[in-house]
Amino acid sequence: MLTQTSSDYSYENQAVTFLDNHDVTRFRYIQSNNKPYHAALAALLTSRGTPNIYYGTEQYVSSVDSSDIAGRPFMQKAAAFDETTTAFKVIKELSALRKTNEAVAYGTTSILYSTDNVLVYQRQFYDKQVIVAINRQPDLSYTVPAINTTLPTGTYSDVLGGASNPVTSVSGQNKISSFTLSGGEVNVWSYNPSLGTTVPRIGDVVSTSGRPGNTVYIYGTGLGGSATVKFGTVAATVVSNNDTFIEAVVPAVAAGASGITVTKGTNVSNSFTYEVLSGDQVQVIFKVNATTAVGQNIHIVGSIPELGSWDPAKSTEAMLNPNYPVWFLQVSVPKGTTFEFKFIKKDSLGNVIWESGTNRSFTSPSSSTGTADTSVFTWS
Repeated sequence: MLTQTSSDYSYENQAVTFLDNHDVTRFRYIQSNNKPYHAALAALLTSRGTPNIYYGTEQYVSSVDSSDIAGRPFMQKAAAFDETTTAFKVIKELSALRKTNEAVAYGTTSILYSTDNVLVYQRQFYDKQVIVAINRQPDLSYTVPAINTTLPTGTYSDVLGGASNPVTSVSGQNKISSFTLSGGEVNVWSYNPSLGTTVPRIGDVVSTSGRPGNTVYIYGTGLGGSATVKFGTVAATVVSNNDTFIEAVVPAVAAGASGITVTKGTNVSNSFTYEVLSGDQVQVIFKVNATTAVGQNIHIVGSIPELGSWDPAKSTEAMLNPNYPVWFLQVSVPKGTTFEFKFIKKDSLGNVIWESGTNRSFTSPSSSTGTADTSVFTWS
């Protein structure tokens, strides 16, 4: 799942991940065994996405039943605040790792070893790496065979205080030596070399869309000093920067996808895609009556960048259909703009069926407050 679902997101490291929250059952109510409970916390804090910890999780707060309401206790009455719980320590240590090793916050994910009960995965941001090994079974030990790695040779300490593990070279291939995970055990090994300050590298950008004049925040390494930020070929105004952060202003560029890069001297960073909006936005609720086959969804594509500029690969997300066959979707479009659009059917294989007939047309409200509804169109 860690790698298979990453392609579902344009910005997978910004997806908020959680074990529980105020709308679902408390995780402790579901998992009363401490070993898999701690293993789940470790997986949450080291896997891709932005982890969300629900208050009281570090104190093992549960609920009297499975309802979301029962999981919202008044902490002063429900539990003492103890900073010595294992859950608190796991959260503390791995949150600190996330801050110090960019591989956790920005890195790609690779599965190094996987069985029904054991998972070993790698997070990597350029030369920085974090290796995570998890045994989800509380009562069974498993021995993991030697695993090929790009880690340098040496001995790596477990961030969570467990056993150290060596990386050795075998016939020219570096390998993580075979190791054993006891029931519920998690090992986290970090390789955190300096990437230097000369070459800029972008890890993330907040937010990922906006119009010219908006502020954008760029995170990564090597971003300090005399740095130039460009959206495509157009330079942006840099408000402030340091080695890990740049605040800049979106320049006057054409609407649509624009690649952000940072240049220092002759060194140019990786590119990060930013969606430049056509202007101030207003919400329009599109509606259509359309029947579909199993696996098909309805999307909207149109003449403006917010609707994909007629590219079905850049269409809106799937419309919603609680009252099938009527579908609806709320979409941000530029205010005071007349645009053309059509509905399309797409399936999981990427096959596209276009509506027939002439393009539809709609003019968005001139004010950016409130919303506007289209009529319920009938699929052509």
